[in-house]
Amino acid sequence: MDFKRLRILRELADRGTVGATAEAMRVTPSAVSQQLKTLQDELGVVLVEKSGRGVRLTEAGLAMAGAAAEVSTAMARAEATIDTYRSAGRPGSRRPSFRVPRKCSCRDCCTG
Repeated sequence: MDFKRLRILRELADRGTVGATAEAMRVTPSAVSQQLKTLQDELGVVLVEKSGRGVRLTEAGLAMAGAAAEVSTAMARAEATIDTYRSAGRPGSRRPSFRVPRKCSCRDCCTG
């Protein structure tokens, strides 16, 4: 399950139309439809149904959109946490540098 597809489903739930979702995500409406179909195929349930000239989320689609919103919130919190470490220069904010120990010249602990 791809996070981008979950974002598309969440945007569709928020915006109500494929066109508005596509515009918000800066993709084409056909790309939105294709990603939704792929998500439905992956999950094995119908998430979106045609309704007149538009679409509506099924009960499963609404549940998944809610879960997608929770995932999005969790990802935003995780990114904010990492940004805090980066900007504060706290431990773990830089790549660790590893020093390779030199070989010992004694014969007791190593083969020198």
